[in-house]
Order: sequence, then structure tokens, then C-alpha cells
Amino acid sequence: MNIRNHTTLVGVFPVISSLGPAWRSSFSLHSTEFAGRFTLPFEAAWGEMVLPEGDYALFYGTMGKGLQCVEILGATQGAPQGIFLVREQSTASVVQNAFICIYKRGRRIIRALELPAIGKSVSFACPTGRKLTDNAGSSSGTQVAGAPV
Repeated sequence: MNIRNHTTLVGVFPVISSLGPAWRSSFSLHSTEFAGRFTLPFEAAWGEMVLPEGDYALFYGTMGKGLQCVEILGATQGAPQGIFLVREQSTASVVQNAFICIYKRGRRIIRALELPAIGKSVSFACPTGRKLTDNAGSSSGTQVAGAPV
């Protein structure tokens, strides 16, 4: 996975692999290989959703029929939550758990997740412009696409 050659890198931000007892996967992944938390420092698209800046929990694992996915849960009431299918998987190439965020078509996009704690690097599909909707509740006018999960 070499996303840096095709887009502008916005930043890499850490994922901490310890969660308090209040965090639980709400979708009951078949198996969870990694659980952590992160702070999104800016609004960013991920899949067909736009996530506002804030604190989130993250669960990486397998969901029925062996599908690899990442589940995120916002820390505040009414915050977004969702499941994102892994597009590609490879060996981690960094030493710290982190998200890779790119800038494409005028948007910040969560593109990859590095998890050296479990030896994996996973990438996600970029959203398509026509499917990504905007959020009236945020300062820049973006919102979660589709119905709440």
C-alpha cells in the first residue's frame, strides 16, 4: 500500500491501545484483535461517513464470514459510530499505532490504519464524491452520511 505517491498527506495521528471499562464494541465483532482509542483533531471522511473532530474508540477484528473490519464509536452521546471494511491488509511499516490521513478532492480522508501492536497495516476505500453527504451540525457543514448505525 503506497498511498503517499498519489495524494497529499495531511497527517499521521496516534491510536492508543488501552481502553477504559466504559468502551465496548456495540456490533459484537466475531473476534477482536485490537482495541484502542484516538482523538480525531479535525473533521475527516472515512468511507461514506464524515466524522467530526473528537474522541473515539476503535475495534479491529473479524465480522462474520471472515470479513476484516474496523468499528469506531464516538465518545459523546449522539456521536457517530460505524463499521468500515478493510480494503487491503499488509504488514505494519511503522513503530506506533496510527491513522494515515490524506487530502483528496478538497477533503481530509482517513485512508489507512497502522497497527504494529498486532503487526498489521490496513487501508480503506476512498469515498466517492456523490455518496458523501454533508453535516448541517458541524462548523464546515458536514454530517454522517446515511442513517445512524
